[in-house]
Amino acid sequence: MIGITPKEKMLVSILVKLYSKEQLEEELKDILEDNDSSKLVRGAAKLIGINANEISRIGLQYLNYAVDNYEKIKNKEYPEDIERVQQVYFYADETEDVVMYSTKRVSINTLPKYIEQVEEHVYNNFYEYFFYRLHRMEDFL
Repeated sequence: MIGITPKEKMLVSILVKLYSKEQLEEELKDILEDNDSSKLVRGAAKLIGINANEISRIGLQYLNYAVDNYEKIKNKEYPEDIERVQQVYFYADETEDVVMYSTKRVSINTLPKYIEQVEEHVYNNFYEYFFYRLHRMEDFL
């Protein structure tokens, strides 16, 4: 396991200085439900010169680390163990009126301990995720 780096320590330190634990927990909850990138992490990254685009896909791990270790970070203690984001795939079969079978895939970055929670949320809201991703891709084309 790769421990937390000095730059990552600066990032989580800024998160803890700027925001309350409750604000960070609320942001974490929102990120898990919407699978979006964290505005709080992107803002903190900009403050120390980290490219916000590079961090947007993995910002969840810093938000989670800051919430889990909030008091320790306030005391300038940084546990070495940081849970890293991993990419997981969820599939859902569908049947359309034309009796055409297809499987759709949504790729989501999340922490291992949240896989079941995110999987259930995505499964229950699969079409919203699929069409949200589809529309976001169209914006880039």
